[in-house]
Amino acid sequence: MTGMSGLETVKKMRSIAGREATPVLFQTSYRNDDLLDELAQVGQGLIAKPVSEKELIQKMQQFFVPKETSCEKYHALIFSTSDEVEKLLTQVAKKFHWGLTFIKNSFEASFFLRSRQFHLVIADVQNGNIESMEFAQLVLQTHSDLNLLVLKDSTMDAQLLNNVGVRNIVVAPFEENDFTNYFSPEVFESLSISLEDEKFKILLADDSEDAIVLIKAFLGKTDVEVIAVESGDHAYELFQKDYFDLVLLDYEMSQGNGPSTAKKIREFEKAFSRKPTPLWVLTAHGDAGEAEKSRAAGFDLFLSKPIHKDDLLGRIKKLRDGQNS
Repeated sequence: MTGMSGLETVKKMRSIAGREATPVLFQTSYRNDDLLDELAQVGQGLIAKPVSEKELIQKMQQFFVPKETSCEKYHALIFSTSDEVEKLLTQVAKKFHWGLTFIKNSFEASFFLRSRQFHLVIADVQNGNIESMEFAQLVLQTHSDLNLLVLKDSTMDAQLLNNVGVRNIVVAPFEENDFTNYFSPEVFESLSISLEDEKFKILLADDSEDAIVLIKAFLGKTDVEVIAVESGDHAYELFQKDYFDLVLLDYEMSQGNGPSTAKKIREFEKAFSRKPTPLWVLTAHGDAGEAEKSRAAGFDLFLSKPIHKDDLLGRIKKLRDGQNS
């Protein structure tokens, strides 16, 4: 495209005051994380080139539904290359008034996970679809708050899916009744209630058993759940498998110190487009050099030992209230 790029054009359109935003569908052959971030901020859809006329028409019908006909309360993201699966899920969604977004490659998947909120994600791994399986693992690692449903055929061992964290599986041949529990509005009404009741979860890493016991005692009568380990390496391993509301790392640990672990966590978040987790460092020294290294590693807060109960609880309360600590 000569002259102004498509992205620049859309940004200029969006800057016009008093004008309703026009839906934008991007086409691109570039697969760059920074570009995806920018496209997700201003566009409604994305197609990876090359694209057929049929696919372009389907995308336009999918993303640009007139407002007066778009009344879905829930929305699902579906990774499948099967026309039969698309047809069946469209029938189910229509019955329960769901909106659907169908994708066929990991590039589109990354875009929509960044730009839209979904209540259900479906990955069709029939016939050994490796890209769809990688998409399912990406969802488990970076969007564990989403409901994930995997569709498989009889040739794949369900235990393999269980081993990577998949809990909801439907086996081919598929029927409408197989999906009723996943699309029923009552399921998501109850889910939203249970999510509100979830505990605030902290990942704590410190090679001092006394420090772990002390912090757990401080938080013992609160609704905070503390997952404690004695090394940065173990903390990073757990971080890749779960979501935490806060990570507390001791500065000096023999197996993966605080700064090196923080760097790996920040790199993991960036690689998987994951929202940055609050990272606090604990240190017995508190000198300016350590504070500077901590900031460079990606820590948000520098706490000097000994930790005082009122200070720790107060900072956690501010964090939960959405205030700067």
